[in-house]
Amino acid sequence: MNDIVKPCRASRNSLGYFIPGPINIEKKSLNDDLDINLLRIFEVDPVEKKRYIRSFGILINKTLFAMNVKETETFIAELSLFERGDKNNSYFNIVSKDSVISLKLISENINIYITKSQAKSMIEYFNKLNKNYNLSYAYEHEVELTIDGYNYFLSYDPNSMKKYSDEEEMKRFKEFC
Repeated sequence: MNDIVKPCRASRNSLGYFIPGPINIEKKSLNDDLDINLLRIFEVDPVEKKRYIRSFGILINKTLFAMNVKETETFIAELSLFERGDKNNSYFNIVSKDSVISLKLISENINIYITKSQAKSMIEYFNKLNKNYNLSYAYEHEVELTIDGYNYFLSYDPNSMKKYSDEEEMKRFKEFC
């Protein structure tokens, strides 16, 4: 389990790292046409028969764009700002295509344009999916999976999923763990 789950600094308690219970990933499509998926990582407590959200991820065309709670919230926030974003956006550029303002995903390999209505529906769906969960557990005891962990839980071919391709952006993933 150590090669697929790595607790982040936020998971540290007074005795050391928090050891998570059984982990499960749920994949929910935020937009079927664009293949944008929300990954919710749960810790399952079999005794109390409860599930706790431990982390999030954003998966677009089998490429992992967000690997933890902070990055997923940044992704959703950039969707909500839409045309009010700027050049400092991590995930989207604002473009005018056929006199319609859209968000273009910042990626060399994936060419996706998101309209305002698609962005609004993804945000609403994200909020509805998580409204019955207390996210403080995810903030306090977040678990970040490795790429091998995502491949294992999502039953992908081990070589099929990859991290976000930009090397400069990859450095920010290493800051958290």
